[in-house]
Amino acid sequence: MTAEFRPGDIWRHPGMGRLAVTGEPGCKPGYLKCYWMMTVNKNAPWTCMDSKRTKEFTLISRMNPDD
Repeated sequence: MTAEFRPGDIWRHPGMGRLAVTGEPGCKPGYLKCYWMMTVNKNAPWTCMDSKRTKEFTLISRMNPDD
């Protein structure tokens, strides 16, 4: 089974950097709110990601790995 985006995850994309998954409200069902991690930008851009579209991403850390 392919891993899915979950709140509390940190993922890496080879061309775009790191993505923090928050799961905050504001996205349509099946999508999670995520922020691109930029060290110098305190207002980093956010996006809504399909929780199942992790093909080009590598999971770096998961808040609750046993869930």
